[in-house]
Amino acid sequence: MKSMNPLESMQKAMDDFLTSGSLKAVLQRGNNIFSFSTKVLAACAFMCFLSTTFITNQVSPIIGTSKAYVVRGQGSGLTGDRDYYDNKENDQGFINFDLKADLAPLFNWNVKALYLYLTAEYITETNTLNEMVLWDKIILNGEKMELDLKAAKTKYYFRNDGKGLLNHNNITLILNWNVQPNMGDLKWVRSKSTHSFEFPGEYYSMKKRKN
Repeated sequence: MKSMNPLESMQKAMDDFLTSGSLKAVLQRGNNIFSFSTKVLAACAFMCFLSTTFITNQVSPIIGTSKAYVVRGQGSGLTGDRDYYDNKENDQGFINFDLKADLAPLFNWNVKALYLYLTAEYITETNTLNEMVLWDKIILNGEKMELDLKAAKTKYYFRNDGKGLLNHNNITLILNWNVQPNMGDLKWVRSKSTHSFEFPGEYYSMKKRKN
């Protein structure tokens, strides 16, 4: 009896496997396993979401201002940076703020990170509500969860759209945060504790700063 070439034997075995029901059975079993695993993962993810979605912990930060002044649109004289909006038509505020808070209650096993940002809200004659971000910070789970800033400077410009900051007596600072979970929806929360301050009635003089 004539022996079959090894390559021909492999080819014949492959053809028999593809034409038989074995391949179909393997694919069917693999599809069932994948489908079941997907459902289990989805159920676990949903349980993770439910375990923390109704938790709404609050913190009560202590916010203060140690210095506040207004420049007549020439903020570049203090920061060293000049841009398109740096003109005499815009009031630009500068503040040094204090911020103390214990953020531990905002963290749990399903929180990956916390995005903090300090906003200033006020009303002017031209706008019913002005809101701008002055400072922000990202805190990862496992990092230091206590804030203790003293006489900190803002990270971003406090620049009004036109006049309106001079002699303004009700600027409100609010600490906001965005909870970023491992699984679930993003929550945007603002602190119930706020701080209000006022700007002086005269523009800050560069000559005073140099003396």
